Amino acid sequence: MCLPLKGDSPVIAYEAPRVLHRSTTIFMLTVQVALADYLRPDISFTPGVPVEVAPAPSRGHLGTTVHVSRLEAAMKRAVRLLILGGVVSALTACDQHAADRANDGSASRPPSSSTGVPVDVARDRAVSAYREMWSAFAAAGATSDWQSPALGKHATGIALDKLTRSLRADQDKGLVTKGSPTLSPQVSTVDPASDPLKVTITDCGDSTNALKYRKDNGQLADDSPGGRRLINAIVEKQADGKWKVTDFGVHDLGTCK
Repeated sequence: MCLPLKGDSPVIAYEAPRVLHRSTTIFMLTVQVALADYLRPDISFTPGVPVEVAPAPSRGHLGTTVHVSRLEAAMKRAVRLLILGGVVSALTACDQHAADRANDGSASRPPSSSTGVPVDVARDRAVSAYREMWSAFAAAGATSDWQSPALGKHATGIALDKLTRSLRADQDKGLVTKGSPTLSPQVSTVDPASDPLKVTITDCGDSTNALKYRKDNGQLADDSPGGRRLINAIVEKQADGKWKVTDFGVHDLGTCK
């Protein structure tokens, strides 16, 4: 009985049973009220006084006309009340449906301003994956464990290959890394702009507190004090929704400040 609103799903099937029940009840009450005078028995007689019964009026008798007119008027009144009751019932059902939809949160809402949200999420997750990759690399570097499963949680492809080859080379040379680099990653680009799948990161990593030592005597592997290096990395969203570093490049000392 309610008309569907713009952008809303039809509610006819939802309201029909309730409106039908209301309409039926209103119809019965309307008929009873409209015909009450007509159906009410004439009890205006005096006890003990004989009741005179008039002969049945012939066709066209004035009494018959009056009698039928009263019935027609009553029926017209019933129809008018029925129509009014139906309109009221339908409007009430619509109002109730609107209230129900408002209560359960399904009423029409203005479109939320979500512009930029996918970009922010992509940037945050890409930077997080980048940081976690170097954290896993530093942990594995303590023993030069090039087979550490933590490496593959945040890096894949060329990036993972570079990490494992670097650790394996240190293991072959008897070297380990102590400490962790200081990172300051910044997002350079996102692609595509609306809902990024790839993020490019630029970092000026400081390796002053992440140096290589000889495993046998604990001495520094060389005289390099460490320092700042430019690092470029590509982080991409994987098929399972996770973000991983797919490639990176570490430049020479002094390439950033």
